[in-house]
Amino acid sequence: MRKLWPGLLALSASAVFSLLMYARLPEQVISHWGADGTPNGWTSRFTFVAGIHALGLLVAVVVAYAPRVDPRRYNFESHQAAYWLVTNAVLVLLAGVTALAVAINAGWNVQIAWTGYGLGLLFIVMGNVFTRVRPNWIFGVRTPWTLSSDRAWRAAHRVAGYGFVIVGVVVVMITALRPDDLMYVLLPGVLIVSLASILRSYFVWKKDEATAAFTK
Repeated sequence: MRKLWPGLLALSASAVFSLLMYARLPEQVISHWGADGTPNGWTSRFTFVAGIHALGLLVAVVVAYAPRVDPRRYNFESHQAAYWLVTNAVLVLLAGVTALAVAINAGWNVQIAWTGYGLGLLFIVMGNVFTRVRPNWIFGVRTPWTLSSDRAWRAAHRVAGYGFVIVGVVVVMITALRPDDLMYVLLPGVLIVSLASILRSYFVWKKDEATAAFTK
């Protein structure tokens, strides 16, 4: 867990902020927003504050111990820096989104669409480190083809790496210029990059001599 100290620190700061704002929150708080930024889900303030921080701790525990049960954990040493960077970034983003939601419910003049800055930066971070990730079962583009062909793994992660950097930059720009359109850009962008990396993994796997016996 010590490798997750930045993420855990961010979650702790979010928890402290939520407790300081707790008395200013209505009994029913907004817990979900639609693609256009319109609130469409509510829950009690206790459920929201306690539940989302409990979720953050659960995520931290899972990512901390997941490498130990990976059948290819011998590769973890090669990409552990990338793994801890991304997992900490996810926890920091969760903490930031939580604090933003609490601030909105407490009456602050902020917008939920600002989460786009955090999402964009997360995708940029992911894209920059994906090419360093070695074959494993818990982190990266995991398909039947990437898990059975190292060539397919590398090809898929090159596509995902470049693609997610582009998506991240576009998401940051859209958040700054047209925040109401964020989800209309983010979701298709992630879908396109994911599909492209999956298809790339399949076609490289099919041509890989090491997996030729499986393609006949």
